[in-house]
Amino acid sequence: LSLSGEENVYGGRITYGGLDIENCEPHVVYEPVTEPFYWQFKMKKVSIGTFSSSIGWLAASDTSGNLIAGPSAIASAIAIEAGAKVS
Repeated sequence: LSLSGEENVYGGRITYGGLDIENCEPHVVYEPVTEPFYWQFKMKKVSIGTFSSSIGWLAASDTSGNLIAGPSAIASAIAIEAGAKVS
């Protein structure tokens, strides 16, 4: 995902079931799901701009929509760093 300062524009991409060799680094790592009924997995680290956290937590990704869930403190810090606005 990139920050362009523009509003209401396409902001990024998540690729499921394939490799995005145009937008991602060549290093691919398998991460097992921790909950078999949905895509919950262990996040080891996340960073955006000046924010970085490596405390580790469980996250979930909804492949039928646009949901990526995790701890609210981490999500809030990412949103602030990305310049997101609450509506």
